[in-house]
Amino acid sequence: MKPSSDAIRPLLHRIELDDKEIEVYLVLLSLKVARAAAIATASKQSRSHTYLILRSLVEKGLAAEVERGAVIDFIAEPPERLKQYVQNREQELKSLVPLIDGILPTLSSLTKPLTGAPRVVMLKGMDGMRQIYRDALN
Repeated sequence: MKPSSDAIRPLLHRIELDDKEIEVYLVLLSLKVARAAAIATASKQSRSHTYLILRSLVEKGLAAEVERGAVIDFIAEPPERLKQYVQNREQELKSLVPLIDGILPTLSSLTKPLTGAPRVVMLKGMDGMRQIYRDALN
């Protein structure tokens, strides 16, 4: 059984594509190769905004531009590129950890210590559960 595009959208959100990028990406996958005007029509976006979205998808490695004379067509990269995109994002985020470690003392010095009543923090959902486990393990 193939997952529908409605089932795919939440996953694409999780890898940091916004709603309009998802719509344009799915349309481009179905069209394979198309001009921005055709993609804009099919995705129900303005043509000028579609160009911006397509440029963003090109930067992320999920689409490519092909110049044919004065005309630019856009091509959907193979869906396997999603995996490469996630791996690249993971590497980028891992490279930020030492930088964050370096600024933690400065950030900590900016916060005033709490005095008086204990602090209560409300955590919700799976992210809240993960935070509780991380705090308990630390």
